[in-house]
Amino acid sequence: MQLFRYFCVNLFIEETEEYDLSEKMKILEMLQNGQITADEAARLLDAKEPRQNYAPAQQINYRDIADSVTRKIDTMTRDLEPKLYKLTETVASVTESAAQKISKTLETPRHAPSYSSSSRTTTTTTTTTTSRPFTETSFEYAVSGQYGELSLCAVNAPISVKGYNGDKINARVRYIAKAGKSPAISLMKLGDKYYLDYDEDDFDAVGIDAFVPDKFFNNISLSGTNAELSATELAADYITISNANAKTHLTNLSAKYLKAENTNGALRFENITAENGEIENFNASITGSCADIKNLKISGLNGSVSANVAYFDKFSDYTWNVESSNAKLTLNLPTTPTIGYSIQARATLSKIRMGLTGLNYKINDPSTIDAQSANFASASKRVRLTLDVSNAPITVN
Repeated sequence: MQLFRYFCVNLFIEETEEYDLSEKMKILEMLQNGQITADEAARLLDAKEPRQNYAPAQQINYRDIADSVTRKIDTMTRDLEPKLYKLTETVASVTESAAQKISKTLETPRHAPSYSSSSRTTTTTTTTTTSRPFTETSFEYAVSGQYGELSLCAVNAPISVKGYNGDKINARVRYIAKAGKSPAISLMKLGDKYYLDYDEDDFDAVGIDAFVPDKFFNNISLSGTNAELSATELAADYITISNANAKTHLTNLSAKYLKAENTNGALRFENITAENGEIENFNASITGSCADIKNLKISGLNGSVSANVAYFDKFSDYTWNVESSNAKLTLNLPTTPTIGYSIQARATLSKIRMGLTGLNYKINDPSTIDAQSANFASASKRVRLTLDVSNAPITVN
């Protein structure tokens, strides 16, 4: 309303410069100070107008002026409404996601015991930390059968799992038991599931360095808390990675379904092949290269998302949804005559830089793009991209 009054006062002053302003200025000052409404001011000004001295074309219709200003304000509000709605929607979504991630993070200890890996032994003689030493033990377990599951979990110490062409699990485990306890830890098999069996409440730290058969397991689950996680040369129907408060590095993985979640640590992936993939990180960056994934969703919150895609090879149709909040999104994509792109991109409160050529645009605005390659219908590889970023730019090259 104050904005409306401001516009009305200024318009009235401009239109009445050639008249006696003494009484009219008092009326306008009352309007500006909120003592009277615009309609009341219009009636008072009409009453003061010496109509007999002026032709109809010279008379001022203050009500028309007020109505005109009102229409302009309504138009401006309608133009801003979609952007304000999208901003509110984005903030609500980000807030909900952040709350869930923060809750998950607070469930785990943020400060791991310090330790050194400069020297190691092969049995129970251990390296030294600032408090108590690591104990190290090794396990070897032959795998058999047609179906296998693998589950390994580390706490406050690194976990590294590498695939190899063999039929045994070879694992070196380093751990620190809680003071006054002598807990058991062992590699176990229950049905078709192989896992490292221990009670987390009895240990300050458990780290794993394992070599496993690269193509035996149908389901592989790796997790860490305050532990750098590395997974390399693994193939399975389902691969699930979960880590908190440390880096995650995934290399040369193949799966029907891959899910990787990380919190408070950079996530990096290289040479990943999958039918379906979900990659998510909270409070740190996602970087990747050579991801040949048919259906992929990448989500970053408070961390940048960057991917260099060298090829789309295994599948004919790809659907990628990539979103980031509060940090930039960058995609470097291959351009060959066999690849056609359909791109819908939106950068709320920022801009899009589109470096791909050969696109036909339905929408080409600074913050919204809807475009398709001229050869999309005939391309042997069709890639549908949905890109959504808030508070940061999108760059596609």
